[in-house]
Amino acid sequence: MGPDLSRNNFSGVLPSNIGSLVLFLTTLDLFDNQFSCEIPTSLSNITYLNTLMLQKNQLTGPLPPELVSLLRLTKFSVAFNQLTGPVSNFNLKFGRESFFSNEGLCGQPMDPCVDPKEDVIRLEKIGGVIGGALFAPLGVFLDWFVSSGRKKKQEDRRH
Repeated sequence: MGPDLSRNNFSGVLPSNIGSLVLFLTTLDLFDNQFSCEIPTSLSNITYLNTLMLQKNQLTGPLPPELVSLLRLTKFSVAFNQLTGPVSNFNLKFGRESFFSNEGLCGQPMDPCVDPKEDVIRLEKIGGVIGGALFAPLGVFLDWFVSSGRKKKQEDRRH
């Protein structure tokens, strides 16, 4: 077990060595506080954790992929934070609700991750198609206009 530290309005930074301070903890519930930091990778050292509740804080940065090594986890949530980057292989155990309301998280079970470079290339392709669709008729019209003007001048010269 562990102490219930939820809803205490704690703030600041979680200690980077938290994983070595509470090695045999089975529950770490920090729900609904004001922690504003990255999730310490050392949490992955608390191998007896069954429950890790970090939702409704102001946690930032990526979700440490090392947390995947917490094989005993049955309850987990980082919902309602400001996390970014890909969700590691948590999708095997936890659904979308465990990661909800982190606009920057991507990958299963969230929306797919998009490489910003691929996004730019896709936008360039879309722009090319739209540009072609808009300017092709204009080009055809100008070609017709210029060629019909030439034909008319040639006809005028003959008469």
